[in-house]
Amino acid sequence: MKTSRANLLARLVFFSLVLLSGSCATFEKSSQNQTVTEARVPHQAIIDEAQRASAAAVAAAQEFVKNTGDQSARVSSISGRFSARRGAQQTSGQFRYERGLHDWALDLFSPTGTQVVRISSANRGTVAMFANGDMREANSLSELLKQVIDIPVTDTEFFSWLLGTPSSAEAVINRTNENMIESFRESGWTVVVSSRFEGDAKFVRRMRWTFDAGGDPAQDAQVTWVFDDFSTQ
Repeated sequence: MKTSRANLLARLVFFSLVLLSGSCATFEKSSQNQTVTEARVPHQAIIDEAQRASAAAVAAAQEFVKNTGDQSARVSSISGRFSARRGAQQTSGQFRYERGLHDWALDLFSPTGTQVVRISSANRGTVAMFANGDMREANSLSELLKQVIDIPVTDTEFFSWLLGTPSSAEAVINRTNENMIESFRESGWTVVVSSRFEGDAKFVRRMRWTFDAGGDPAQDAQVTWVFDDFSTQ
């Protein structure tokens, strides 16, 4: 597996800053009070530089993905089919995901097309409207997804992975000869993109998310997505 250039750069910067931080700490212990106060200034500068390096790594990773021709950042809606399993719990059906500049909505349907739930962003969190009229509110999408199937992912991971891209520069990425993302590992999950749409968009057509709980079958999880259609902004 290969890491992105941005991820490698971020790690090199991090280890360099750790060494510098250690040098500052040693200097502080062997100095008098006034000198110790002065030594804290470069230490804070190191922290600031680390934060800038982290932000730059994320920005570079996003730019690298964009330069491959993958139009994920421009996708405004996706529809298709899914199946999900965690331990003995499993479900399947159809879905539609739509997003705007400041809001989003995820509709889940039965395999025959009957709506099960609509989960959408709200002013103070996330709201789910079920087919039977029940309405539930939560702070995140992941909390409400538990009503359908409980998969251990954060909202940031869910929305990024649904577009076939990692949610952070820390992900370990494997690319094709055409420099497209073929798979990546993040937060214990492996995301595999098995096919893409033809044409310029090169958007994901099929992918699979797999979580290995390390010997506990009850916690193992897998989600398979098949995208039938998508639109871009």
